[in-house]
Amino acid sequence: MIKVFVYGTLKPGEENYQRYCAGKVVNTTRAVVQGKLFALPMGYPAMIPGDCAVYGYLLSFTNIMSGGIVSV
Repeated sequence: MIKVFVYGTLKPGEENYQRYCAGKVVNTTRAVVQGKLFALPMGYPAMIPGDCAVYGYLLSFTNIMSGGIVSV
């Protein structure tokens, strides 16, 4: 099992969850991590270690090789 912290459009109910995560997630838990969010020049968000609370979800997947989860 692999657990991945997600925020933004990969959270359940957001636009990219259905495309990349739906049907592959076996458990979803609300989570908060310490970090700093910023936007990369090409339009993607990024998170680095920091002192701010970042709210998201911890998604659990059973098999990362089947179903294309590696592409997330």
